[in-house]
Amino acid sequence: MEEPGYPLGRRALELAGLTVVPIPVDMEGINVEIGIAQAADALIALVTPGQQAPLGVTLSSNRRRDLLKWARTQNAWIVEDDYLGELQLDGRAKSALASGDGAERVIHIGTFSKTMSPSLGLGFMVVPKLVTEKFVEIAAVMLPAPNRTTQLAMAEFLADGHFLRHLRQMKDLYFVRREKAMTHLSKSFPQIKESGLGLIAFCSETVDDVMLVAAAREQGLAPSPLSSWYITANNKRGLILSITNLNTNNIANACGTLNDVIEAQIKA
Repeated sequence: MEEPGYPLGRRALELAGLTVVPIPVDMEGINVEIGIAQAADALIALVTPGQQAPLGVTLSSNRRRDLLKWARTQNAWIVEDDYLGELQLDGRAKSALASGDGAERVIHIGTFSKTMSPSLGLGFMVVPKLVTEKFVEIAAVMLPAPNRTTQLAMAEFLADGHFLRHLRQMKDLYFVRREKAMTHLSKSFPQIKESGLGLIAFCSETVDDVMLVAAAREQGLAPSPLSSWYITANNKRGLILSITNLNTNNIANACGTLNDVIEAQIKA
């Protein structure tokens, strides 16, 4: 699994009885070479190649090739978490691992919670024919489908091209919100990085980002501590900030409140 990586994804693997081995992520995505060296007998790799969660980097072409080769050689599976799909604010989204050569070893999972609304309760999987029947059975037993009307409405929305138009509008909207948030937060956070539909505001190594999050939540904000996305001990500290719920009416106030929280914690 990627290091840093999605905490709930990590916990799901642990609850399934799997041993999680953290593999470092750099500017090219997960380091496949290190992964093979540290987990030679691994049978599953959970990755976010499109936009790495939380760092936002895209898996490079060389790393994609190496990962697919590993799965084919090892007779292993790649679980591709495509949590943002085509909703990429910078440039065009790269094609999914499940769309090309080597796709027979890729289990592609996605959701409409980010691109549409979490209230829909809709997700999807694209799996190889070899395991389709097994996945249908598991889903039927463990996760009954949402109501049929919602699914049919979403299918028609996709088929008629409305989804892609919706994504284009959301990209423009979120891009503006992200730029404004960066401007407002640059005073308290000298280093801010764009990441998917949010920002990572890095803190000093001496700052307790978990404590910062607790203080921010008392003020009605909901950041996530960067340190909690790591398994190994490290000095990476920061706040993961979503920009999707911001708007022109509250962006300045929300950022101002967060700046006040930071200043109060530094003085303390």
